[in-house]
Amino acid sequence: MQRVEEHRLDAALLTLPIDHDDLQIQVLEREPLRLCMRQDDPLAEMNEVPVAALDGKLSLFAYPRHHPVAHAWLKEELSKKGITPRQSSSTLKMEHVQWLVQEGLCYSLVREKRRLLSGLVAHPIAGVDWMIDSALISRKDNRHPALPLLIRDLAEQFDQPHAAENPCARSSSSVRKAASPVVAHSLGVQLGLFAREESTGNRGHR
Repeated sequence: MQRVEEHRLDAALLTLPIDHDDLQIQVLEREPLRLCMRQDDPLAEMNEVPVAALDGKLSLFAYPRHHPVAHAWLKEELSKKGITPRQSSSTLKMEHVQWLVQEGLCYSLVREKRRLLSGLVAHPIAGVDWMIDSALISRKDNRHPALPLLIRDLAEQFDQPHAAENPCARSSSSVRKAASPVVAHSLGVQLGLFAREESTGNRGHR
């Protein structure tokens, strides 16, 4: 983000939210967060997992320093739901996270399309709509001739609306809840969390 602000990069792919109101943000992909658990867990029999069942049992594994704004946002959302995270060590290896869940040591949040180890399932959490947003950011005053074409082509590839006529428009709460944002410029309307990891099972991942 700093390199974009300093004109050292024309654009960058980031995971939202970002704490900046002066950048053009084109959301490309939104993916719901799901609760990862063992297939034989009693909660796996439910279509939606009750929030009350997660207090003290849900672990967070992302390093706060890698995306401090997103980490703070998630902790705040958990607090609103009365969920105190289970203490755990940070790691970026999803295989290790899933192994811990597989061993019955905790629950974890995963992307909806995440490929899971054998014996694991991922279900929605009742009453929450936590999402991971991936977006292309650029300066509003960037005049690179290829940038509008890049934004348009990426928006089409990821089946997202492209706000070419009004790139500075704010997403309303109704648009945000409909999971089809165009451009967001404030922390309050950005719902993304952790940086995307490599995954061979998901389309268009970076």
